[in-house]
Amino acid sequence: MEQIQIIDSKNHVGETVTIGAWVANKRSSGKITFLQLRDGTAFFQGVVVKSEVSEEVFQTAKNLHQGNIRVSNWRNP
Repeated sequence: MEQIQIIDSKNHVGETVTIGAWVANKRSSGKITFLQLRDGTAFFQGVVVKSEVSEEVFQTAKNLHQGNIRVSNWRNP
């Protein structure tokens, strides 16, 4: 899978891509976690919905802290 920079995500709509980014901000609201990711080129908001992922994935998203670095696969809607 191709790794892209966030600034280039507009060229990959509808694709699943890999981004290397760190957590710039995070907000949780019960069953939804919003992750603001940054890679030095732009920001990207990831949304993790508890009912759409495994419990392990949801807990990982909830437990991320600002500055955590992840290389992740994201579906770009």
